[in-house]
Amino acid sequence: MNRRQLLGGALLTTLLASAWLALQPDDDAAAPVAALARARPAAGAARAASAPAAPAATVERARTLAAWGKPPPAALVAWSAPPPVLAAASAPERLPPPRFPYTWIGQVDDGTAVRALLNGPQRSFGVRAGEVLDGRWRVEQIAATRLQLTFLPTGEAVNVDAR
Repeated sequence: MNRRQLLGGALLTTLLASAWLALQPDDDAAAPVAALARARPAAGAARAASAPAAPAATVERARTLAAWGKPPPAALVAWSAPPPVLAAASAPERLPPPRFPYTWIGQVDDGTAVRALLNGPQRSFGVRAGEVLDGRWRVEQIAATRLQLTFLPTGEAVNVDAR
């Protein structure tokens, strides 16, 4: 048996099975629609008398949806709009600045300015008052036992003591 015959046989089998299933009575699916028709004949008759006739497919779809009932709220979450964002009654809580990423290991006075010597995981270097480190920290003052910095994103002052 070649490949073409095998595919043709599979197609023919699929078509026959589909036709057989289409011809079988589907009592389980028709039960809710029949129960709905028995439960509300007067409302359907009153609506039919006052409204123009709808296509049969639309009527059948409406009956099927009515038979299913209203879906639970959890089933509609994906299609719902996001909840409204409520305005905060007060200003949001400010987070403390992150830990200063360098260790102050000493200072050098070269006669013109005092430089604080800092050690980090990638490098060691000296800074003067007024310089900005990593675009986030500004050195405000270098004292004998304390380095005063400002965390620029929030403007908060941070003190680093000598080790």
